Amino acid sequence: MVSGMVVSDVTVGAVVTAYAVNTDGSNGALLGTASATGADGKFVMQFATAPAGMVRFVASGGTFRSEADNSTQANIVTELVAPFVTTDLNFFVITPATHIVSHLVSYKAKAGAPLTAAYTAGVSEILSLTGSNVLLKGDSRVAVNMLKTVPGSDGDALGTYRDLLTALEWYGVRYDLPSSVVVKVLAANAESSFPIAGIDGKGKPINVGKWVNGKFDEAVVFTFDEVTALRNTDGSLAYAPNGQIIHEYAKSYIGTDLIQYFYRAAACTNEAAKPALLVRYPGDAGLFADATLKAGVCDANIRQLAELKARVATNQRSK
Repeated sequence: MVSGMVVSDVTVGAVVTAYAVNTDGSNGALLGTASATGADGKFVMQFATAPAGMVRFVASGGTFRSEADNSTQANIVTELVAPFVTTDLNFFVITPATHIVSHLVSYKAKAGAPLTAAYTAGVSEILSLTGSNVLLKGDSRVAVNMLKTVPGSDGDALGTYRDLLTALEWYGVRYDLPSSVVVKVLAANAESSFPIAGIDGKGKPINVGKWVNGKFDEAVVFTFDEVTALRNTDGSLAYAPNGQIIHEYAKSYIGTDLIQYFYRAAACTNEAAKPALLVRYPGDAGLFADATLKAGVCDANIRQLAELKARVATNQRSK
């Protein structure tokens, strides 16, 4: 028997199914299905047959409350690939981070990589996305422990796992995207190691979609580049002299800058919040030693977060 949780925030009503993983990364034999997750987001499953190798858990459906804007977000599909199931690893926490790893296992194995190499590469990519907010910082067994650690729990060193999920939600707020679309787009972008350009592993532009009459339509052609582009004062896209779109933020805005801004803004306005900032970002100690630098950085960070939070009132994802 195995158990676990579905977490972007606690996800209620998700049905979790387990499959063996074929050598090409696709789903193999059905191993078991759990009842829909309850108010605590948890599931329990009895395997029909004991797994002999990698297992993919697929959480379909359900909803969660976004901690960024308090909107109700749909969980379309979120996955987790476990390299093995043992008595030490039989509780699995399915999150957007594990979904990106699972996606990369499929992508890289289909291209010919052995499953173990595909899994290692997938973990490496999700760690690169987090930047300074390294998941389970200091944990030498992060590749396994990230599968069973509840974000925000005592096992989440410095809260870095929880912060990544928070950052993804604020990224959705930033660009007015449903949470499921953010995860889907970033998983495609991970195929090419999160380049600034919005392309997938084949170098093709990643389509995001648009809101149409109050509903998000992923079939509408609107690329990742266009979504994240810097805009001129008239609303048109900003281009560099070489003809490439200028992006508003690189990937670091997702995993590093955004969360650091929240910690900084708190420390700028409340001395009691400074230790939490410095334990996460020791390099910021110099920021508070220079009054002029502190004033400039604090002003910029507080203004950026105010602009970000102001989007909640106009976004369609929060309607």
